[in-house]
Amino acid sequence: MEILAKSPKNCSADELKLFEELVLMGDEVDPNGLKDRILNAEQLFFIKEDKYVGIAALKRLKKSYKSDVFYKAGSSDEDKYEYEIGWIYIIEEERENGYGGMLMDSISNYLSNNSSSKACFGTVRENNTGMQRLFAKHGFSKVGHSYNSTRGEYSLVLYVPYV
Repeated sequence: MEILAKSPKNCSADELKLFEELVLMGDEVDPNGLKDRILNAEQLFFIKEDKYVGIAALKRLKKSYKSDVFYKAGSSDEDKYEYEIGWIYIIEEERENGYGGMLMDSISNYLSNNSSSKACFGTVRENNTGMQRLFAKHGFSKVGHSYNSTRGEYSLVLYVPYV
């Protein structure tokens, strides 16, 4: 098993295509403009066995998006956060193998080694208890209140690192 962490500019065209395909398999992301959002990410993370089995990203954000998330969640600390952890996806047959935790650890290591002065946050579907446990296990806590997603009939929850 291998964990790869790469900036999008250092990924091959095949890796970028695979990353996009896996994000879309999760069916939780707006496909419009996804390629550009992937290319704008700070770092992409891949778990590779015989094949790629999981992905995640440290996303750079538009100020308006970040402001909207924190406003909707009822939190005012948006300026503390530079990145969003997102696009975490493990292929179905490989879930429950600890890969999500490995991706979270890789993201944490990347942030530590690159001495980012600001932290990251994440948003999780309110009904995705597995992802909520993953964030909690890796030092994040829910802040504010859940809010309706603009993409569908579900609510999102904002997670930030424990302070």
